[in-house]
Amino acid sequence: MKTTKLILFFAGILLMSSCGLFKRFDKEGDSGTSKKAKIVVNAAKSRLGSPYKFGGTTSSGYDCSGLVFMSFQEAGITLPRTSIQQANVGKQVSLDRVKPGDLLFFVTKKEATISHVGIVTELKGPDMTMFIHAANTGVQEDNVYSKYYKSTFAKAMRPF
Repeated sequence: MKTTKLILFFAGILLMSSCGLFKRFDKEGDSGTSKKAKIVVNAAKSRLGSPYKFGGTTSSGYDCSGLVFMSFQEAGITLPRTSIQQANVGKQVSLDRVKPGDLLFFVTKKEATISHVGIVTELKGPDMTMFIHAANTGVQEDNVYSKYYKSTFAKAMRPF
C-alpha cells in the first residue's frame, strides 16, 4: 500500500513538471531564456570593457542605449535608438521576474524620466541580478540590487 502511494506521488510530480507547473532552472537560473535573448546577452558581453562614448554605437565607444541597440541588432531585432524610446517596447515585468535579455531602466538624473538602460545577463540569486550596461567608465556588468542601481531603478521590460 505504501509503495503504491509512493509511486503515485512521484508519478504526479513527474506529470506536473512535464506540464510546466514547476519551473526548472539551470545553474544560471535562466529558465525560459530564448535563443534570441542568448544572442543579445552574448553580443553585449562581447563588448565588455569597451569605452563609453555619448551617442556611440561602435567599438570605439558605446552609450547605454547604443549598447542595447547594437546588441539587439545582432539578434535581428530593431529597437528604437534612445533609452526613453526603448522603455516603451515590450511588456513590463517586475524586477523579481526578469530573465536574461530583459531590459532594465533607470532614472539616474534629477529629471523624472528614463535616463539609463541595461540588459539582464544572469540571475545569480534573490538579491543578485546581473546586468550589462555602458556606464561613464565603459561597458560593465553590475548587480541591479546594489545600493545605487536599486535606488535609481524605474522599470523592467521584456522586449521579446
